[in-house]
Formats: sequence, structure tokens, C-alpha cells
Amino acid sequence: MKKRYGYFSDDGKEFIITTYILPRPWINILSNGKYGLLLSHTGGGFSWLVDCNLNRVTKWYQDVFSDLDGRYLYIKDAKTGEYWSPTYKPVMKELDEYTCRHGLGYTVIQSSYRGVRATITFYVPLKDTLEVWVVELANNTEDVKELELYTYLEWWIGTIHDVDRQFHGLFYDLWVEDNIMFVTKYFWTGLDGSWNRSWDHIAFISGSLKAESFEGSREAFIGPERSIRDPICVETGICRETSGRGFEPVGVFKYRIHLRPGERTAFTILIGAAPSVDEVRNYVKKYSVLSEALRELDSVKEFWRSLLGRLLVKTPDKYVNFLTNYWYKYQTISARILSRNAYYQQAAAYGFRDQLQDTLTLLLLDYEWAKRQIIEHARHQLSDGSVMHWWHEINDRGMKSIHSDTPLWLAFMVINYVKETGDFSILDEEVPFYDKGSATMFAHIKLAIDRSLNNLGRRGLPLFLGGDWNDGFNAIGLEGKAESAWMAEFLYLVLKEFSELCRAAGRRELSELYEERALRLRKAFNKVCWDGEWYVRGFKDNGEVIGSKKNSEGKIFLNAQSWAVISGIAPLRRALKAIRSAEKLLDTEYGPALFLPAYKIPDGTLGYITRYAPGMKENGGIFMHAVTWMIVAECLLKRARKAYGVFKKTCPAYRGLNPEKTKTEPYVTSEWIAGPDSKFFGEGWNSWLTGSAAWSLRVVVDYILGIRATFNGLLVDPCIPPNWSEFEVVRHYRGAVYRIHVRNPRRVSKGVREIKVDGRRIETNILPVFSDGRTHQVEVLMG
Repeated sequence: MKKRYGYFSDDGKEFIITTYILPRPWINILSNGKYGLLLSHTGGGFSWLVDCNLNRVTKWYQDVFSDLDGRYLYIKDAKTGEYWSPTYKPVMKELDEYTCRHGLGYTVIQSSYRGVRATITFYVPLKDTLEVWVVELANNTEDVKELELYTYLEWWIGTIHDVDRQFHGLFYDLWVEDNIMFVTKYFWTGLDGSWNRSWDHIAFISGSLKAESFEGSREAFIGPERSIRDPICVETGICRETSGRGFEPVGVFKYRIHLRPGERTAFTILIGAAPSVDEVRNYVKKYSVLSEALRELDSVKEFWRSLLGRLLVKTPDKYVNFLTNYWYKYQTISARILSRNAYYQQAAAYGFRDQLQDTLTLLLLDYEWAKRQIIEHARHQLSDGSVMHWWHEINDRGMKSIHSDTPLWLAFMVINYVKETGDFSILDEEVPFYDKGSATMFAHIKLAIDRSLNNLGRRGLPLFLGGDWNDGFNAIGLEGKAESAWMAEFLYLVLKEFSELCRAAGRRELSELYEERALRLRKAFNKVCWDGEWYVRGFKDNGEVIGSKKNSEGKIFLNAQSWAVISGIAPLRRALKAIRSAEKLLDTEYGPALFLPAYKIPDGTLGYITRYAPGMKENGGIFMHAVTWMIVAECLLKRARKAYGVFKKTCPAYRGLNPEKTKTEPYVTSEWIAGPDSKFFGEGWNSWLTGSAAWSLRVVVDYILGIRATFNGLLVDPCIPPNWSEFEVVRHYRGAVYRIHVRNPRRVSKGVREIKVDGRRIETNILPVFSDGRTHQVEVLMG
């Protein structure tokens, strides 16, 4: 990693940024599931309560190039009149020293200017709805420093759509009492769209220092012909103390600090929201005590240490270790599950298939949390088997899915839950439907599967409907005739595994029924989808094929080849041929493209996928979700070098070795990388908010290291680079801890010669289930 941009700490738990000039903002997402904070390396970002689109607390306009909206601190030397920002922005005065350490649940930005060192630690408590800044100032000069400090944020209190600021400025009410600035709003459409509803919370800013004065008006703080880079209030030191109603509100407190040579001082700044004034006061009382604030920071760090520590690996590749042990898991939980928010995209809503796949991460860490997630999604299935595509937690409103694959992800996740936990009782859980009635979880997933089986086309393949996994095919099936080859592969996998689940649950007749349906689907698929060198992607409403050698654009699709292997629907010879075709025609120096060539001209019979710029996102980009599935396929075919090669080309830490090209953060994965048909080939986009983080974790643990759950126990089936001499995995599984040490003296990639559990040799590569709360030593010899 180029240290002029940043590097991982020795233990991998922090990424340390060494310059404030980066290709794009590199961020952290701090959230407890109720209150959240998006924070860039220069202090940009915003805060929200529950929903980052319907309930924003502070103002933010997305701008990945200037990154000039945030919550800031100004420091002014009262003797010289010079002022700067310890986070570099918004003043953007060159600092003498600067680092930003993004950690697990916290960020620390430290800088020095003219001998004044500032250290700000940002975090969100585990339960309380506020953010805490622990600020430390040190005078490293031989002179007395008289400093003025100014906080700054712009209150938003509304939805993402509230951009008419003069209009919305008419509804705020701001007042200051007892060193606390309170603000609320008498107009909030976030709950139900009503224009006759007040916000049901009170936002605040406060801290442990006694404020000298305050300013509530944005106009008064900034002044005419100025910006937040050079506000008149900071320049003159005069705050008018504007409060009341009828203006665009900001959160400005002025503090004065006297520091003798060598002296340090520490204090807190608090920003948040609560349902009542009394609750605000309680927060301020608690977190104004520095020792309490630091104690809660320790609790946040311990939460992440304990949660992420339930699965740890040690391999010869430090980036595999750092990402698997910490960042893949943290990214999924912090951004996708707790926040559903990131810099490039603010989703806010729960996505049915999105957060279900994210639960693949929770399953490795917290069974109960994973179960709650699955039940919450089952509750958003309708009684006819359809599901909500997304919904907002704040009001439980959303949009019904018209995609063919979305309902099936419930079955996929319940099956994986039972494999991991051995808890068949979830199948008997009574779960309400979104519209009416209720049913057992088993009935919910059977209904989802049957819905797919009842939506087959004339070729015997599942219909595309309003799109399958690729949302961009939103016009391909408007007439209800288009058929999806990928959906056939996905359905086949679910049918096979549901049949196995039924058998394990003692439902033999159902098991045989769904096994027969799977075989029928397999036959239809291989009859019509094989194109001679690879599998086609599907058929349009008018019968035209896509993903075929007959096509000049969209000739071959990655998912159709990888899932032919993952699902087991393809005969081995065809599967190998399909994967080799994908390698030959889709692989690039930055990873395999989703398909090629990209669409150049919009095609109304396919959908908005053709309207993206060529090579961008789903139109021929290197889409990380699909990349992870390609790695799975390579591992299942025992092609370890190929699998690890694709992993390294697309791994964010390895990509970060060339940050000028990749641009996005080296410590989290991006949704997509610009493909070869783009002039921006190799650039990363939409980091953090991507399901590929959960799948990247599973790629490493389940398929490269090869430790994955089955109905009967943990399977040990490594597919590693041959130069790895050994690796270790600590894995919690069904109430026991497995310490697995794999040795590879013959430098092979596949094959297990011997396994010993607690010193005793076993005759299978499936580890026994203990459920005894103890730690068990597993020695594996490859070769």
C-alpha cells in the first residue's frame, strides 16, 4: 500500500490515511441501527435517525469530488486571528501533520497546525441516539495559546428531497438553554408524506465545555459573499446568538480555551436526537463526563471485537486475514444491516434479497441476530408468495417486487440457516404475511418456491418477469414470455437443497417431489440453454436469445457460466467448457466483466441496463457480486490458481496498491469496477453499500479455505494457492468452537489426506457436531 495515501495497521483493525488529498472521500460508517454517522476522512458526511433518506438530522449533498458538507470544527488563534480546520475541511488550510484512522466502530482524525495538535475521536454509542466527539487539544509550543473553537453543522431534519432550503427554513424552531442547542421542525413528510405533521424528535448539539456564545442562523454565521470555508462569524469572532424561527438553522457554539506551553485538554462534543427535552438532557449529562464518554467508546470497541472475533483466520496472505477477520464483516454489518447507507448510494430501505444475503455474514457470528433478520424478511412476504422488494423501517412502507428471483432468496437463506445452526425449529415459527394471515416459516419458503415453479415459460425455464438478479433487465419480460437461464440455475440449486432439507426434516414425499421438479428443470435447461461453448443468459419476450454467440453485444454473461457450476445443473464437461469460455472472453486485468461486449445503444426491449454508459455498472462492468460467484465456481471445479487469481485482482486491498486508478477505499469492497468498454476501465465505484462484502467473506471462508456448513456438520474442503504451507481458522459452529489447523507440506491446492479431531482420526472430511460449548482442536493434513 502506498503510504502517502495510507496503510493497514499491523493488526489490520485500522486503516490509517496519511493525507487529506485522496482520489475520492474514504469514509467510515458508524451506526447502532438507530442513529448513524457517515464520516469522510476530512469530516464530510451526515447524521440520521433510523432512516438516512426519510429522517436526516444534518444536511448533506452527495459530492464525491468536493466533499464539502459535514459536521466541522474550526480552531482560531485569538492572538493572530488565523483559523483552520483540524479535519482539513472546510477551511482547507494546509496542515503540518495529518492522519485519519478509520477503525471498527470509530474514527480518529489527528492533525497539527502551528504547534497545536488536535485529536478528534468520533463514535456512536451502542444504544443511545447520538454521536460523540472526544476532542483533545495540545499546545506543543513554548507560547501560551488563546484559542477560539467553533462547531458547525447545518440542521436538516427531513427527507432527502427537502432541498428547497428557504421553504424548509420556515418550519424550524431553535433555542438554547443550559449549554444545549435544541432544534425541532414543525413540518416532516418522512413518516407518511403528510404536509401536516411535526417531527417527533428534538435534535441537539452540546458538549462538556461551557460555551461563550452561539449562532443558530446559517446566514449570520457565513455572511454575504462567503462560504463555510471563510465564515464571517469565525473571522470576526462575533456570534449574534440567533434563535427562534424563520431561518435556515445551523449548530454553532463558540468556545474559548487557554493552553499553557505543553498543556493538554480534553472535552466532548455531542450531536444527536431524542424524543424529548428530558432525554436530550440525560444524554448531555452522561456524555459530558469525559470518563463516561471514554467508557462507552471502550464498550463500542469491545462490541466489535467480540462479534467479529467469532470467526478468525490466519493465512500467509495478510490482506486475506485483514479483510476476512475484520473489514468484510464490518462493512456488511455497519453499512448494509445497521445503516443501509454509504457515500455513493443512500438506500435507507431494507431490500428483501439484499439484506437476506447480508445475513450470510451474521450466520457466522450471531445465530439469533441472523434469525431475527430472516423472520423480518419473511414478514414481508405476501400471502400469494410474492414479496416486498424493499421497505422503510421507519414506516414499513415500500414497493412490491416484480423480479423473478426475489422471493427465492428467503428459501435460500432459511436453508443456509439450518445448515449452519442445525435449528430445524425455525421451520415451525409462525410468521405473519405482509398483507393478511400467517403461516409457518416452512410454508413461507415452500410458497416462494412454488411461485417460481408456477412461473415457467414455454421452454420450461423460469420467467424473467420484471427482471431477475440483474435489475437492469426491467423491460425484457413485460409481456410475460421472457425466460431466464440464470434464474433456472438459481431455482435448480434451491430445489435440490430444499429437497435435502425436506428429507432431513422427515418430509420424504415432499423431498421426492421437489427432487423430481429439479430434474425436470435440469433437462429443460440443458436442452435449450447450451450455446456450444457456453450457456446463454435467456430469451426475450419475442423469443430472441441473449448471451449467445449470435449476439453482437451481450454475447456471453458471467453469471450464466458460474451458476451452471454452483447450482450443479450443468454436466461437468459443459461446466468446465463454460467456465473456460468465461475466462477467455470476460476476464481482464481488473477481473471478469459481468458480460461483454457492453451495450452501446439503448434497447427498449431489454431495459435500462442498456442505458448505462458502456462498461459501467451492470452494462459490462466488473460487478463484484458476480465476481465472487465466479470464484466459488472456480473452487468447486478445483481450480485453485484461477480462483485465487480472480480474488487478488478484485480484492480491495490489492487494488489499493494502485489507488490513483482504483480511487475507492482499500479496506472495503466496491459494488463494481469500470469494465474494459469504459474509458474509466479499472476505477472502483459505490464502495461500502454492496452485497459483495458478505459474498467475499463466504468466498474466502467457505470455498478458498473450504470450511463450510452442511446439514451434517462442517465440511473441510480447501482450495488454496499451492504455495501456502498452512492456515488456521477459528470457527464457532452449533455451540462449539473449532480451532482448525490445516497443513500443506506437499504444496497441493486440493485434497485432504487426514483429519484428526481432538487427537483422534476421523474417516470423513465432515467434522462431527459437538454443541458442548467446548473448544475442539482439528488438525488437517492436505495431500
